[in-house]
Amino acid sequence: MNFFKNIFKPKEKEDIILDCYTYLPYVYETAKIDYAYKFIPAWWKDTPKFINNKSEASIKNCLALKEYFKTGIVIPAWFGLQLKIHPLDQPEGMTYSYQASTSYFKDISHPISQYSLFAEHNKVNFKIHSPWMIKCQEPINFVWSHPLYNLSKLSDKNFDIMPAVVNYKYQHDTNINAILTQEKETETNLEIEPLSPLVMIHPMSDRRVTFRYHLVSEEDWYQKNSIQQYVFDNTVDEVSRMYQNKKKIKNKIEKINNTKCPFHGEKK
Repeated sequence: MNFFKNIFKPKEKEDIILDCYTYLPYVYETAKIDYAYKFIPAWWKDTPKFINNKSEASIKNCLALKEYFKTGIVIPAWFGLQLKIHPLDQPEGMTYSYQASTSYFKDISHPISQYSLFAEHNKVNFKIHSPWMIKCQEPINFVWSHPLYNLSKLSDKNFDIMPAVVNYKYQHDTNINAILTQEKETETNLEIEPLSPLVMIHPMSDRRVTFRYHLVSEEDWYQKNSIQQYVFDNTVDEVSRMYQNKKKIKNKIEKINNTKCPFHGEKK
């Protein structure tokens, strides 16, 4: 009987392996990319399951929210940040300014000319260079979204993480892209506390994700992204073409590495 049970028992799905690399020891020790359930916000923990004399269920019973944290992945802030979004009528024409708690905070924002029709007259990109790189051996897509439940205090602060779909077989960067919205006359001040979730990531798969962490030298870190050396940057190639070229090169490298000698074992 056990024999037949084993035959018809569904095969367990293998984990999705994400290799996460950083060159910063303090980030490796304290700000690892990790499961979202480790970042459940305090307001949710403090909310009772039932309200109104236990006659009504609260948000704490929401299955969708539980699955959101159960299956999500978080990149936490490896810095503290005080950010000012300047008004449109700012005399010096500055869109924003900031003070970060560490020199390892890098602003690599895109110029408005690259997204002018989306920006209209009052939006600007705020892109943070991430010290983490992710590699995956499978072409699995991951959805990036704004961590609303964790950054609820910023809901009225004109700060939004840009949604996207990425994979980590053909590209490995985890830079944080946000959109800031300028008010006409009012300055907006906001603060991101250390270890706050910067983005919520969900795999487009029902398989469990397993992390493997690697602390490497900065030289090795850039070497891990060596495929970038084979493509033109986006001043020459369109971004979509850059990605397709990376994909083509990655597949070509894998084909070369997996090619067996056609002459091995031939009879002389």
